[in-house]
Amino acid sequence: MSFGKKYCQFACNVCPYGIETLTEQNKVFTAYSSHDELVVDQINGALEYLNSNSSIQWTSWETDIEIENNLIFCEICKEIVKSKAVMVEMSDLNFNVIFEYGYSLGLNKKLFPIVGQDFEYENIDRFLKLLLGIGIARYEKNKLSSKLLKKRFWEKENPITINTFNNASILSDNTNITANCLLYLKNSDYQAASEGIENELNQGNLNVILDDPQEEKHSLSWYIKQLTKSYAVIIDMGYSSTQESYHHFLKCAFVGGLAVSTGRRVLIMNSIHSPKPSDIVSIVKQYNNPKDAKHFTYQFLNEHSKSFAIINSYISSSNAGKSTRFNAIDLGEHIAENDKRFLESCYVETAELEKISRQGYKLIIGRKGTGKTAAFYRDNVSSRAAKTIIVRHQFTEFNLNDIYDLAIQFPNANDQDKIVVAFWKFVVFSIIAEQIAEFINESDKYHFQDLQSAANQFMEFTKTCDFLDNGRTVTENLVEIIEEIKTNGSLDVRSIQKEFYENKIVDLISSVIEFIKESQYAIVLSIDGLDSNLTVQRNSGLIMLMIFNLHEVCNSLFGNRVNDYAINLYIRRDIYETIKNEITQKDKITKVILKWDTEDLLRMINARLAQYDIEHIANILSDDFSIRQFMQKMEKYVYPRPRDYLFVFNHLFMIARSLKLERFDTRVFNSAMNYYAIHVFESIEAELLSLPFSVNFGKVLGDIKHKNNDRPRIPLDILEGIIMQNCKSDDVDCKQHLLSFFLRNEFLYAIENNQIVQWDRLINKDSKLQSILETSPSRCYFKFHPIVESLIAKNA
Repeated sequence: MSFGKKYCQFACNVCPYGIETLTEQNKVFTAYSSHDELVVDQINGALEYLNSNSSIQWTSWETDIEIENNLIFCEICKEIVKSKAVMVEMSDLNFNVIFEYGYSLGLNKKLFPIVGQDFEYENIDRFLKLLLGIGIARYEKNKLSSKLLKKRFWEKENPITINTFNNASILSDNTNITANCLLYLKNSDYQAASEGIENELNQGNLNVILDDPQEEKHSLSWYIKQLTKSYAVIIDMGYSSTQESYHHFLKCAFVGGLAVSTGRRVLIMNSIHSPKPSDIVSIVKQYNNPKDAKHFTYQFLNEHSKSFAIINSYISSSNAGKSTRFNAIDLGEHIAENDKRFLESCYVETAELEKISRQGYKLIIGRKGTGKTAAFYRDNVSSRAAKTIIVRHQFTEFNLNDIYDLAIQFPNANDQDKIVVAFWKFVVFSIIAEQIAEFINESDKYHFQDLQSAANQFMEFTKTCDFLDNGRTVTENLVEIIEEIKTNGSLDVRSIQKEFYENKIVDLISSVIEFIKESQYAIVLSIDGLDSNLTVQRNSGLIMLMIFNLHEVCNSLFGNRVNDYAINLYIRRDIYETIKNEITQKDKITKVILKWDTEDLLRMINARLAQYDIEHIANILSDDFSIRQFMQKMEKYVYPRPRDYLFVFNHLFMIARSLKLERFDTRVFNSAMNYYAIHVFESIEAELLSLPFSVNFGKVLGDIKHKNNDRPRIPLDILEGIIMQNCKSDDVDCKQHLLSFFLRNEFLYAIENNQIVQWDRLINKDSKLQSILETSPSRCYFKFHPIVESLIAKNA
């Protein structure tokens, strides 16, 4: 493979060894960890035998590479480049080995991942299979060489797939390219460091692609797509290691290897409390605090800002007509945070979304992927009076458990409410006051002259509020208040209230209300991301405490004093299911449950295709794949959510491009479903966190496959046995909770009289589930969603 003069992050320049001149030899490179003596013994014995009994040279990094006085990875890199294939022994899940795995994939080497027979890291093994989309071989003790001789993977073809980088994707020192994004892998455990990094990223005019481990797990094809679009990559491992945050640790190693091998400009960081990976120690920065992480990010962006500017100018002036139709099409991202461009130009209104603009307090409810965050970004005044102030707040940075810990130390529920009410008053009126001040500053003074007195009075008041005029965000002020409370030690309820509810807050509330009444402007307050802090497993008591008191605060302060206001709180469906029985009619809470039908989803896709002068999806289907057949398949296999539709269509385009096709056919669709099945697994696994107990989802799928003999229907008694084996809790009925979850999320369908029960249309789902559980378990059947059937069939 020819690289040209390949850029190397280790050299901070083009490769000093000229690897573009190295030729591929009849070698197999062996990547393995030296930390496990059993692994080393197996490798050494196998390589000695293979070098004597096969027609190819087997290279050991320990014995065949001279690393003295050299950068370790540079020597490893040269050997990988010269090898026609790479065997990766991953039993130790060593960072260096996984990094070399990703590095080799970026160079399009033939790969053979393998672990010992006693490999027991079930969750990690499952993660790797999903990330790579392939199975991992196993070998018995002292039989590694015979396994390899039988497979002879180095002799097999290395086909081009959608996971293959081509020569044009390998970056050199040449900035005449179209890769102008920055891919950011956020840490999974150190929120303060993430906030510092993101603040720095927000300063630049960059196309940032966010990979948030708390949001969703992605497959390899997603990272390949993002890397192909990216000039630079920032990877923050946080505290993760082989002891903590396994998934994030391995993902960082794998994606880091891919990024470096394909010439991306890469910044890898971790906490000083975690060890640096030894082989790549020279390119890993360690931070002691969030300020350090922010500083490393600033230095990295400053170093590459000129290159980003050159690339963007090249893209804007290059001839877009050179691209083929499919190469030019980008339908955006299936995650709303990364899809703002299309949300502006291709937003589709539905009947449910129209309700968001109405007055009053509303819960906007939906599963992951139903468009809550997209609606939050587009929450606008289109159907309201023109005189409206929109206040949007993403409540993702502050840890609500800190408030819960303050409140829960008091056994009296009334005391708990008082503390949370004080907290919400501070938050709500701080963010509204900030937005009013911004609104006054930006408004046309000519059209604003009737309110000039009220505006001047309000602005003068804000200057006296330290927490509004100190240059810090609401989150930063909250953190300071909490730290002060902790420093002061044990306090009574009144003292804690005063920390939030000092005289200035009382005056601020009056000032905000007075301005709204005098101006006769409507207020729309939209809060998203609150549910990222509300986890049923961790603190179920926190959910109702926070949501109920937010409603109480808004209702008491706005309800009888402001004529026109809307409070829109966006929460996940599972959070709503936890609190719904606590909501009474007198609470006057409107519930907007987001639902999509096929017609709305097709409108959304067609609106995006129209950006590329394609009127309808039917225009890019093959002659033997009609629009009717296509939609029948979509309705059968794909859940009706915007996130799912965008995921599937993006993969349809990726696969069509890789096959050099001009139109979609059934082969393209079936290939896309393989990737979608993995996506569904990841989505369901992420939603399982809402349950008040832990579930090993991979083990559940495996048991369904083997104990139900691959049948599309499963009797209740078999399902009950699987649930009881994999879910343990002393506090809740795991069987009822998990069955309810599976039915609600369409993992399963209940069957009665050979027909599917329309679960979402039932008025009382709990009673229906109870009646199902009381029937004869061996005569009660459930049917799997077709994409779940596919997922079970693939589960080893």
